[in-house]
Amino acid sequence: MKGKDSYYLTEGIILKRQQYRETSLLCRCATKDLGIIGIIASGVNKDKSRLTGFFEPFSHLQLELHRTPRAELYNLRGVSLIRNYLRPDLDCTKEEKQDASRRLSSVTEVQTVNEPTEISLAKKPGSAREKNRIDYQDTLLLNAAAELLLQSEFAIGESQDFFTLLCGYLNYYPSSQYRPFYVFLRFVFRFLDLLGISLNASCFRCTDSSFIYFYPQADGFICEKCRDGIFPENLIRLGKETVEVLGNIYHLAAVKDREITRQTVEEIRNVIIIHLANHYNKRFHLHSLNDYQNKEE
Repeated sequence: MKGKDSYYLTEGIILKRQQYRETSLLCRCATKDLGIIGIIASGVNKDKSRLTGFFEPFSHLQLELHRTPRAELYNLRGVSLIRNYLRPDLDCTKEEKQDASRRLSSVTEVQTVNEPTEISLAKKPGSAREKNRIDYQDTLLLNAAAELLLQSEFAIGESQDFFTLLCGYLNYYPSSQYRPFYVFLRFVFRFLDLLGISLNASCFRCTDSSFIYFYPQADGFICEKCRDGIFPENLIRLGKETVEVLGNIYHLAAVKDREITRQTVEEIRNVIIIHLANHYNKRFHLHSLNDYQNKEE
């Protein structure tokens, strides 16, 4: 029996995009209702298309989607730009967002078209560099968050929780009083909590917060007095700064003035990817952090 085509109205944030044929894009998107999905945006790369700027990474969009039975990818049928977190100058006005919401909610039947329709008109990218763009180092941390989402697995029923967490991170990030890496790290800990694989910043044997090692085989931290009987080569020694940052991740005021060194970034990155690999039984990566360095170093 032939299944019916499905139509969806949802919100999504572009995590990754790549060229698809000559005039289209294949986007990986975190959505409010459907989880992480692939979307084919046909025709948006045409020379005269008004939609190209909508599909920059970390664009928050209202999406009108279509999918045929058994298909893995969704086809874009309508789009409205709510916000671009890397380019705040492109944001819609409040009235434009309300108008887009009304028009999306009034759709009862979607007509198949060759190119996506522009549901509402938002500001378009300019050629000059705007002062309020997020700089390269900050973008690396946003990309690292996207990497985590794209590699992880969670049920569609949980997608709204992860979408809300991502929106909260992207909204809070530019205005936070804390160093960007601390804000990213707090996002990671909350992300792990949602996955059900929390990373507890204390010794897994005695719960002491003065741990100095990460023990991959036990997937936890361990202090000096509890490490007896464990071969040194099976332990990853952590720097004093790393321990202090991890121990205060929910009390950032205690470390807000501490600078982040390259060594600390590498040690924390290794802990995160080992922790994820232990639970998912596959390799993880955070390539975006390879080039990250504190701006004040």
